[in-house]
Amino acid sequence: MLKKLGSVRNLVLLATLTVAAVGLVLSYFIATVIEESAQENRTQAKMEYLASAIRSTLTEPDAKVLLNSIAEANEDTYGIVVQKGGQTFFISSPKLPPGKEISVSQNIGPYHITVYSMIGSLTSVSTEITVVSAVLALLIILAGLMTGTLLTRSLRGPIGEVVTAAEKIASGDLSARISPGGPEEIAKLARAFDFMAQHLEESEETKRRFLSDLAHEIATPLNSISGFALALSDGTITDSREREEVVQIIEMETKRVRSLLEDLRNLDTLDMLYRKTTEEINVRSYLEELALRLKPQASEKRATIRVESPAKLNLVTDKHLLDMVMQNFLTNAIRYIGSKEGLIVLYGNERGQHEVVIGVRDNGIGIAKEHLPLIFDRLYRVDSARDRQSGGSGLGLSLAQRAALNLGGKIEVDSKVGEGSDFRLILPKEIGFKRRKREPKVITTSEHATNHSNTQNRTGLSSDMESH
Repeated sequence: MLKKLGSVRNLVLLATLTVAAVGLVLSYFIATVIEESAQENRTQAKMEYLASAIRSTLTEPDAKVLLNSIAEANEDTYGIVVQKGGQTFFISSPKLPPGKEISVSQNIGPYHITVYSMIGSLTSVSTEITVVSAVLALLIILAGLMTGTLLTRSLRGPIGEVVTAAEKIASGDLSARISPGGPEEIAKLARAFDFMAQHLEESEETKRRFLSDLAHEIATPLNSISGFALALSDGTITDSREREEVVQIIEMETKRVRSLLEDLRNLDTLDMLYRKTTEEINVRSYLEELALRLKPQASEKRATIRVESPAKLNLVTDKHLLDMVMQNFLTNAIRYIGSKEGLIVLYGNERGQHEVVIGVRDNGIGIAKEHLPLIFDRLYRVDSARDRQSGGSGLGLSLAQRAALNLGGKIEVDSKVGEGSDFRLILPKEIGFKRRKREPKVITTSEHATNHSNTQNRTGLSSDMESH
């Protein structure tokens, strides 16, 4: 690529040559027009003077003799015609060159005087001006050549640095960066390149960390399954009660691996271009259906599910994606309701004219403030041991985040340790009303939580998308 940088100089030179050629043609044309006009004015003035001289001879007795003398003296430049009473009194026979004819007329008594001439070629005059223009054009070309050379030199270093950094990134070195030097345009390119490289490096680090965590998440239950299976096969565990417990543990760990793999498939589907299938949903009916589905799990944890929503609240959305979000919210609420008798509220209401809020509020164990910005990271767990024991894959909220993004909505969270959590999904009443291009981001604020008299920590995960 660096060898082709000479083309920058060639382009500048070509532009300069074009300007010089156009300037040369224009200067020739303009000079010709100006000189022709000037010559015509000069000839007109001379003919006016000659006509005045002829007027003075017409009063003389030998007027025709005098007119012949004047005509002979000017036979190469001017022609003379004198009429008297409409009849030709005198006419000369000039030897004029071809060209544009111009004439002047004067009257004196019965006489009508006409003097005419021809404006010939301006080749000699225009040639002089063209020579001057050509010299100027040559100077412009030299200036363009010097400018192109300087421009090429000023671009060679910065562009070479960009090429080197790009080659490093292509070879796997995502730490390559560019010093923002050179012209402003190159500096902007360098900043954009560095931003891209940083994003790639962060994405690669996130992927590496995710794969490492994923390997650990899969290895832990597989090691457990392998160990207990070996103990069963070699007769280490002989007691029937212990064998039954081991079988239950193997079944539980198998379900956890299956759940993790299923969540991974769902997450991969959402990361790709997901085709939404929209339908009109009555929010209250949907929440009652969701509560009925998960009532057995809630009963096992001695938790009560209550639905609070207006009967006529509807929205148009993708029910499958909505289920991904709300079932995750409700499952987590049941899973972490704590040892006391729990109350879980599924609610829905309007927010403004175009948005609907659907949420899950519980009085469970809550989430500490320092964990709130991280709960949507893949495989992140507030308490790893507790989450593994409860069967969580660590991907549920990541799935919810991606589903909310595809729905054009956002997730907001209120939580306080010992008092419970409130997860809210904010959706447009119709998909497509409000779409935003920004990637999800976590915003920590302080707000008075619903059903609490004290101020709680609030974290909002925004996955809005700008309108197209």
